[in-house]
Amino acid sequence: MLFLNVLVAILISQFGFAESEHHHHAHHPKNTSNKLKLNHGEKWSTDQTLRTNMSAIHDQIKGKLKEIHSNRMTVDQYKELGKKIKSNTDDIFKNCKLKPDADAQLHIVLSDMLSANSKLLENNDIKEKRQAIDQILANYKTYTKYFDHKSDK
Repeated sequence: MLFLNVLVAILISQFGFAESEHHHHAHHPKNTSNKLKLNHGEKWSTDQTLRTNMSAIHDQIKGKLKEIHSNRMTVDQYKELGKKIKSNTDDIFKNCKLKPDADAQLHIVLSDMLSANSKLLENNDIKEKRQAIDQILANYKTYTKYFDHKSDK
């Protein structure tokens, strides 16, 4: 499973899409720079699927921060959280309908998030799992900086 998650993250970061995860995105342009940018100075438009799932990821982690910071999360609890996050990202890949340029930018954020989430799913090192949580929260913050999370444009 770790190999599959890493492969998907590599495909997303290198090619701007994961053919096996969501074939409907294959026609979109690739962001060859792998650097996030705004849409002519404005945040990228989002859809309800993206907003719902990104909010769920954020809320699931925020709901566990007390346990995480007090070192009360077990390896299995981190893995369960990782499964929930994977379910959210899978739904984004399957059902999110963004314009091609916005989609290419989103893939940069999701690539990093998938990489961090693989540590929640596959790893037994609590310290690395806590770092992965920090990375996923940073990815969410980046997402809200570059994507209009509040509107229905």
